[in-house]
Amino acid sequence: MTTPLMNLDCDGFADALADYLEGDASDGVRLGMEAHASSCAACQQLLADLTAIRTDAEALPELTPSRDLWSGIAGRIDARVIPLEARTIRDLPKRRTWLRPAVAAAALVVVTAGTTYVLTRAQLNTSQAIERIRAEVPPCAEVDELIEFIRASERGVVK
Repeated sequence: MTTPLMNLDCDGFADALADYLEGDASDGVRLGMEAHASSCAACQQLLADLTAIRTDAEALPELTPSRDLWSGIAGRIDARVIPLEARTIRDLPKRRTWLRPAVAAAALVVVTAGTTYVLTRAQLNTSQAIERIRAEVPPCAEVDELIEFIRASERGVVK
């Protein structure tokens, strides 16, 4: 049975070159490589150069290190095992650090919205509005700040 000749261009030759040099190429690829190398000067020169390098490398003497290097290398890359200590609850990160500021912000929004609603619906002047806030809203720092803002405002609440 005859092996079909594989037609190769320079790119196909370069792609199959490693398998050819290692002896892993099929008969069709091997014959195609040899046919292409005989007709293409550049690929013929490349194949000759790589074959010469391979032949020269095989003729080199086998090198052995003067001493065993692995023991020194292994000693440097062996990692000590560090046991993990049991984590306590204090070590765990706090997950709800955002809860307090969020509740405070929501409370401030509710107080501000409620106060604004009461003042704009009641048609009160500034001093009447402040008295009504003091009477109806429980005192806290935010309410005191809101009252001071209303008192300092030049437009008042409903003008």
